[in-house]
Amino acid sequence: MSGKAIVAKVGVVLLNWNGWRYTVAAAGSLQSSPGVSITTLVVDNASTDGSLEHLRDALPEAEIIANPVNAGFAGGCNVGIRRALELGCDYIFLLNNDALVCPTTIPELVAASQRLHDKTILGSVVRFADSDEYQYFGSRYCNQSAHPVWFKEPEDSYLLTQPLIETDFALGAALFVHRDVIRQVGMFDERFYLTYEDVDLCYRARKCGIGCAMVTNSVVYHHASVSMGPESAPLQTYFLTRNELLFSEKNVGGIQLFRLYCFRLGRLFLRILRSTINGTLSSPSFRAMLLGYRDYLFRRFGECPPVIRRSTAAFLGAPCGSAD
Repeated sequence: MSGKAIVAKVGVVLLNWNGWRYTVAAAGSLQSSPGVSITTLVVDNASTDGSLEHLRDALPEAEIIANPVNAGFAGGCNVGIRRALELGCDYIFLLNNDALVCPTTIPELVAASQRLHDKTILGSVVRFADSDEYQYFGSRYCNQSAHPVWFKEPEDSYLLTQPLIETDFALGAALFVHRDVIRQVGMFDERFYLTYEDVDLCYRARKCGIGCAMVTNSVVYHHASVSMGPESAPLQTYFLTRNELLFSEKNVGGIQLFRLYCFRLGRLFLRILRSTINGTLSSPSFRAMLLGYRDYLFRRFGECPPVIRRSTAAFLGAPCGSAD
């Protein structure tokens, strides 16, 4: 028998939507990952800016998958995950197309996963590309809200001295998982479309006895909110409102779910009252929030109403352009 070590095969899924320049840069950062075999899978979510042609020209070594519809983050990533499994990849790394990896980012994830017997969902520590500040390095479960609360600096920064940080979920911008975990837990719930699909996946995994941890020596630099804008933007407001309710429905039960619904109803009433007093009832963000509640109640999941896309483009001052 040969003593040669087996090189892990990692399928990196990059989701592109009208943001090919970011995607090309992200794919380029993958080239220096020693000790692992990288298969780059770019899923184009029905872009309208000529992304497919640019990606095929700029990334001849990558597999470019033309998705016929914009299936959102959840649906688009699922296309890439399925292809990675078909190609026999040992691991799958979901990386936002507006993010960059360091040479050690992926090797550190592979090593950590193997030490944990490939039975843990892992995440890279995510830092803002423009400021170097931490965007995400883990979260803890909050009993009151039944949702994760993100760790913050400086009060939680001591956790970064540990090789692994136990976390409630791994951010979808840099989520690493062994193929067997995907086969056991399943892929993203495509009803979420955008936001909360990563949290839901990790919560489902926990029910199967699979933990979640951040690998502190694995770092990703992220140009956050390129397409969605800040939380006050209509697109974020809509999806966070609707999907928070869907997430609670799926993962919170009994009297706690009833209390959460009562709390959110009270929060909605106060928001309406404040908006009436301030004269902001017609603001794009307020309308997006109401549409989020409406669509949850009427079980309208997946893509948002077209008016949300239009109002977000106006809010940002330009068409949305990346696959956050």
